[in-house]
Amino acid sequence: MSNDQIARWKRLQVKVDQLVLEGKRDIGVVLDFYQKVLETRESIQNPYLRLISGGQTIVVGSTDGRETIENSIEAFNGGSCGGFRADNGGQPTTQTTASVYEMAQSGTYVEILTGFGVDFDRLSWQESQVVYFCWAHRHWLSDDRNYETFFLFKEKEGFAIASVSVQHHHVHAYRRPVSDDNTWHSSGPCRFVIPQLMKTDG
Repeated sequence: MSNDQIARWKRLQVKVDQLVLEGKRDIGVVLDFYQKVLETRESIQNPYLRLISGGQTIVVGSTDGRETIENSIEAFNGGSCGGFRADNGGQPTTQTTASVYEMAQSGTYVEILTGFGVDFDRLSWQESQVVYFCWAHRHWLSDDRNYETFFLFKEKEGFAIASVSVQHHHVHAYRRPVSDDNTWHSSGPCRFVIPQLMKTDG
């Protein structure tokens, strides 16, 4: 922060205070603005990924946790394979928001996901949430049939990747292990969908 910015900030503070005290500005509006500033936090960066959904709110609604990719014909009308389990339902989930990223640097699943610097629990979905996203926000899936959209999801034994592709208006899901050592290249529009991450205030 430069000295000029600090001086400008002090001048604006004095002016805003004066307008509020003179009744020329609604104090409720000013208080609401300051509250929003306090609540705004910077999103966590990842050198492997580029955020493409910035400024947009992508809501993943609450679920009962029971729906799985294997038994969701409506969301995955192209079918699923690779070892999804119909009994991999989880606990009910509350409404949350998602962020969508495209590749910016080549890497494996582990390299890309650890680039956030947080535990996998914060990066993962339950299968019911993946189903919800692919049904409600299909337009955020990569529409190039040669590239995929990835979701880290929880299994009873750990984590796996749901690799979702769209081909001829059909949405298909393939299960891949997180340990897959295939390198995904940044030259193509592969995407990752992650629960929205924010830095905590210090």
